[in-house]
Amino acid sequence: MAAVWLSSVPEMMEWGLHGASRSRRDVLRWRLASLVIFLALWSVAGGLVEATRPFNPLFLPAPWVVIGALL
Repeated sequence: MAAVWLSSVPEMMEWGLHGASRSRRDVLRWRLASLVIFLALWSVAGGLVEATRPFNPLFLPAPWVVIGALL
């Protein structure tokens, strides 16, 4: 299914607000992509906090700090 940003009224009546259900492969791809993007943003934010020290890094630790503390 192509990416559709706007739905018509008949489509919403047929599928609801969520649209047609997606395949398992598409769902897995979206979940993995969102996880990678989240980790990338967290790494950038945590790295900036550690590099510039605008506040105590305890309040926003980088992912490698959290993983190191868990292991």
